[in-house]
Amino acid sequence: MLKNMVFHWGSTFRTVSAALIIFSLAACQTNQTGPLTPNQTTNKSSSKEIFAAPEKSAQAPSANIKPLPLVRSRPVKIALLAPFSGANEIAGKEITNGAAMALLDTPDVVAELVSFDTASDILKAATEASASKTDIIVGPLFGHDATAISPILTNSGLMALSFSKDSRIISSNIFLMGQAVELETSRILRHAARSGAKTVAIFGRQGPFSAASVKQAQREANFSDQLRVQLAVYDEDEDYTSVARRVRDLTRNEFRQSNRKINAIQLKSQLIEANTPDGILNSMASQYSGREKELLESLAQSYRRMTTTGIPKISAINSVINRYTAAGGLGQSPIDTFLLTVSGAELSTVAPMFQLYDAKAAGVQLVGLSRWKEMDPKRARELHGGKFAAQPSDDIFNNRYKSIFGTPPTELVGIAYDAMKLALEASREGSRPLKSIELRKIGSIRGAHGSVRMSNGGMALRPLEILEVRSRGFQVIEPARIIDPLAIAETSASSK
Repeated sequence: MLKNMVFHWGSTFRTVSAALIIFSLAACQTNQTGPLTPNQTTNKSSSKEIFAAPEKSAQAPSANIKPLPLVRSRPVKIALLAPFSGANEIAGKEITNGAAMALLDTPDVVAELVSFDTASDILKAATEASASKTDIIVGPLFGHDATAISPILTNSGLMALSFSKDSRIISSNIFLMGQAVELETSRILRHAARSGAKTVAIFGRQGPFSAASVKQAQREANFSDQLRVQLAVYDEDEDYTSVARRVRDLTRNEFRQSNRKINAIQLKSQLIEANTPDGILNSMASQYSGREKELLESLAQSYRRMTTTGIPKISAINSVINRYTAAGGLGQSPIDTFLLTVSGAELSTVAPMFQLYDAKAAGVQLVGLSRWKEMDPKRARELHGGKFAAQPSDDIFNNRYKSIFGTPPTELVGIAYDAMKLALEASREGSRPLKSIELRKIGSIRGAHGSVRMSNGGMALRPLEILEVRSRGFQVIEPARIIDPLAIAETSASSK
């Protein structure tokens, strides 16, 4: 089982984790046809410990075992950049464990893994990784660290598979392995649109997370003829009293009707002052899509027809405004869906506000993102009936991990596993060092919790299912699908 692996602990790896070796031994004892004890040698000149499997096991292999495919003559050399000491040392151990499982699950790829500690100096770690003739970098943990090492990657012609979730760091040599908020936003909004949503308000505290969700929501509105997005992001320092007033105003029909009248009055004044009111309407139409675009273009055509038959300008404008108001105006359709980008303690504070103002009675649907899965559905009564997108759990992977390491795997473990698997699979026929094209052309691979593939935009894509919050727990209401947030088409995919 260990025949494919050579573990090197780089000079910046300050604490050697025994968990990797314990895992390797446990895996061998479980999966080999006979007992297997790894040889241990020490390279005294470099003080690097090398663990490798003997050439033969105690028993002859079964005749039913198919020969392994040919591999490249030189092992693929993978540098693991993670914090193995300091405040984030636990995260480093989780990354190591996930990477080790991926190595053991890919026995036919000969690989050399060298680990570098990023806790004290990310630039030093990346420089040493580059100097060690690495073929690809798996890591680092943080987006700002990935951005910092980008010049080093460029100079050495290396790719990095960062564990970050921040899509802003994606570049020609940095790919994103964490689950981006754009992926979750796209999944839940496309489900909402299929379920009849017309107007979705993005509701959450201002910041990079909400900004990414808003940007993707606007992209989804451009994809859909029926979906309209309204921004309802509140200030970073806004207090909850003010947030509650926002919820009240956005869910009150009287408020919406008042805004419709104000917009109609403003539009009428603008058309009266214009030399060519139909030109104003067509100009406005170019800024919209879907229902709003069609409405404005129709109003422009109606105005031209009336004025060409001799109807006075003011009478034609009055007729246009009446039609505009009857159609619901621009951006003033009742909000039927709120996408809450908040989570944790803030979700527990904000969600009851919608219950307080009877949002459900007004026909408002609450939807959210994957971190909703962290809450206790029995206690979150205000979210019963709400829906969110999340990656399916893989009990086989979870149970394997827990049996070896004693604790359930975290999300980071799965991300590290997926990154290592992608690197290993891409190395089968790829160049050295690995290029971005190899990571894309391998298509979907089996990750920790289902299929994983790299998008053309440098983002790891995973299948997400839709769950509904119910009093007895989360209920899957739509099976897992892989969605590329930057593409229109969806792909059905099994979560297994």
